[in-house]
Amino acid sequence: MYNNQFPPAPGFQGNQPPVVPAPLAGSPWQRPSAPVEAAITPPPAQIWREHKNAEGRQYWFNTITRQSTWEKPEELLTPEEKALMSCPWKEYKTPEGKTYYSHSQTKESKWVMPEEYKELYEKAQKAKERAAAEAAAAIAPRPVLPAAPEMEHRPPQPRPHMVRQPPPSATLLSQVPAVEFATKEEAEKAFVKLLRETGVKTDWTWERTMREIITHPMYRALKTAAERKATFQSYIDREAKKERELREEKETKQRVGFFHMLENSREIKPYTRYRTAEKILGHHPAFLQVKSDSQREAYFVEYVQGLQRREKDRLRELRKSNMENFAELLRSIPEITYQTKWKEAQEIYQNNPKFNEPKAFEGMDLLDFLAVYEDHNHALWVEPLTELNKRSREQRRLERKARDGFKALLNELTDQGHITARTMWKEIYPLIKDDPRYLDILGVPDSTPLDLFFDLLDDLDEKLYQEKKIIYDILKQNDFEVSVDTTYEEYQHVLDMDPVASGRASNSNKRIIFDHVCSYSFLLVFYVYVINRTLDSYKIKLYTGSKKRSVARKRNSRKEWMPCGTP
Repeated sequence: MYNNQFPPAPGFQGNQPPVVPAPLAGSPWQRPSAPVEAAITPPPAQIWREHKNAEGRQYWFNTITRQSTWEKPEELLTPEEKALMSCPWKEYKTPEGKTYYSHSQTKESKWVMPEEYKELYEKAQKAKERAAAEAAAAIAPRPVLPAAPEMEHRPPQPRPHMVRQPPPSATLLSQVPAVEFATKEEAEKAFVKLLRETGVKTDWTWERTMREIITHPMYRALKTAAERKATFQSYIDREAKKERELREEKETKQRVGFFHMLENSREIKPYTRYRTAEKILGHHPAFLQVKSDSQREAYFVEYVQGLQRREKDRLRELRKSNMENFAELLRSIPEITYQTKWKEAQEIYQNNPKFNEPKAFEGMDLLDFLAVYEDHNHALWVEPLTELNKRSREQRRLERKARDGFKALLNELTDQGHITARTMWKEIYPLIKDDPRYLDILGVPDSTPLDLFFDLLDDLDEKLYQEKKIIYDILKQNDFEVSVDTTYEEYQHVLDMDPVASGRASNSNKRIIFDHVCSYSFLLVFYVYVINRTLDSYKIKLYTGSKKRSVARKRNSRKEWMPCGTP
């Protein structure tokens, strides 16, 4: 009847579990059977256990997965600690042990703790102290209720090898008188009393226990084997927990006494070794109370590491405070300006009486003094740099106005027709040499008047090229050929007849294009004339040569037919 209410405890040895007999129908404490509920997951505080290694570093051990981690598990983090981990500011240390803070997104770094990180850090520390207080309050002994035994995962422990004996015969079991109880709770109490009187240990198995109590009348206080085994497992778990608590309490008292002994000893320093302390404190009762030498050494190392951490924290705070005092000293010396070099500044502040006070600026090295001076020097440079940037912006504004004024002067000359694509600098210089806009741009870096003039000519050349293509197309469409004898009025008349040329071509560019075409026609005529003259001279030479050759031939033929002696 109760077979489904209590799951079988781990540790049963054998191929098949024992057959559970059916419960008595007339039992006065019977209850209706219920389905087995899902196993309740233990709280994170029972799954993860906090420990320290020999160097005093904390780590957490998972009692289920048997895994260890240096980082605090997420299940144990308080909301304040989670908020601190999500903060973009992170704490780091330099190789020299100096603490600084860096923003993971903007990559900004600071020596001083940011306000955002500081607020979250204080909240996390308060939450940690509150949790420690609650844990201390929870250590107080509480009554253990038998109705709700605490199930706890225990690491497997080695068991002694025992020869398995056969169970008692049915005849022997039938001779044991049955005991009846009004309720199941009374039956469980009687069975637990039997286990305690028998002296069942926490490392016993169910088979060994059953061989010791199976002949006792109280063995049959519970009706089924499943109920007996479940009650046995609950008893073992409770007893193991009590033993563990007693052992931990004893170790805690020994640890507190050992630490108190070390604190009261003036010979123990942060650099003291265990063998030296053993010679000094080997006769002390608190030292002898810890039986294991390795445990005493672990306590000693933990205490010394705590001393070293506190000493480092003290020196860090002292160094930070003295660096602030040194910065205040630099601000109080008017002789140190933004132009003062580091070597000169050393001579100045070393002659100050505050610097020569006893234990002044203790814990600081030369690099710390240099770092504070650099910060102070950067602060002094803020005002001069601001004024320099202001003057630079004003100078750039004046230069820009000078360039804009000279460009406007060039545009005016272009509109008046003094500047075209073929204009030279020497042609316009007499027109602008006395103009204030030309005088203002003289001496301006990166933009001389000649550079701006050439830039304007480049724009006019591009415009002339585009208008030249338009005019050539118009002349071709009207079948008008410009020759040496063509006048500008005839050329202008043809262009005026086309609305495109009249609206897109300027008069100055029309003149330039006409002169260019005329010069091309003149060169063409000149080339034709030169070629014709060359051909005529060549023809004359050919005719003269042929005539001389014919006369010579006639003279030679006449000499051949004449008789000898003829004159």
